[in-house]
Amino acid sequence: MLKTGTSCRTWDDLLTVSAQRWEALRDELTSGRLAAFFATNRLGDLAPSADAPGTPDERLDVWLALLPTTRPSLPELDVHPETLTVRAVAGGGVTRQVLAITNTGYRLLRSKLSVEPSAAAWIRLSSAFAGTPVVTVDRTEVPLEIVIPENLAAPKLGTVVIESNGGTRRVTVRLERLPAPESIPELSSAIYGEGGPDLLELVARQPTGLRLALGTLGGLAVRSLVALGGLLPIGLGATEALPRLLGPAILFAAVGSAIGLALTVKRREARDLPPAGFAGACAGVLVAAIVVALGRAVEPALGPALSRSLWGSGLLWAGLGAGMAGLSLLTAPPRPVAESES
Repeated sequence: MLKTGTSCRTWDDLLTVSAQRWEALRDELTSGRLAAFFATNRLGDLAPSADAPGTPDERLDVWLALLPTTRPSLPELDVHPETLTVRAVAGGGVTRQVLAITNTGYRLLRSKLSVEPSAAAWIRLSSAFAGTPVVTVDRTEVPLEIVIPENLAAPKLGTVVIESNGGTRRVTVRLERLPAPESIPELSSAIYGEGGPDLLELVARQPTGLRLALGTLGGLAVRSLVALGGLLPIGLGATEALPRLLGPAILFAAVGSAIGLALTVKRREARDLPPAGFAGACAGVLVAAIVVALGRAVEPALGPALSRSLWGSGLLWAGLGAGMAGLSLLTAPPRPVAESES
């Protein structure tokens, strides 16, 4: 029947086509082809009138209401989203949101929007939709303006009410403060648990002498592990630069895995033991690669004799550890005794 080739066998089929191809059926009505078809098939009493008042959409809507269908030819209201949550940013301002009104039934959907309670002036409807009927064939987007105060002490609630000839919907609008962003747990959280000090605070608690001593011993310990790993009977025949990598990588992986398991057991998360051990081993391999690469870069400066001596390389790494401890004094200065006691 339609110019597009769509045909209908029953009045209910025509109703379905009106919902799916409203514009095409409207064109058939305004061009007069629809009335001519009904007249040709001796159904002139059901043909749409060419003199009917209103817009083409309204004329089609009135005509569909007169058809002898077996099911009600009524529109149906659907609104998305059903709840609208707006998270306020500091400093206030205005943010814009959209409500989508959808007609999931037949014929024209006529809606009227309002805000409840009337005191919720922070929810603004566009002047094109405030107090004016909204006609929807398929979908209508309704813009909302949400006014955010400079200081939002408590969440605000309001409601946008959509009353229509296809039902009523109430959309709750909630204005609340933006939650604090989730942070990645610090290393100290793994040691102290939730609520423990952050890493910089943990370092700042340590006095200067202790930092220098720990840095020196740490440098010696790291280089000693590399030397110990080099004694493992693995890859000794390979012509590899010194210090070797394979043995230290295995030793550091074992130490890293042990640390990861120990921290997980301390936090009482037994189910996380396998991934914690694996992650610790991977971290150990990475540390071994960095330490070995650094050793190959700086130890040759000692000369052929000292660079192959455990004492010479040990003193060099002790100095590197002390230097790292000295840098920590700049990034996290020690706290005064009185402050730490308070």
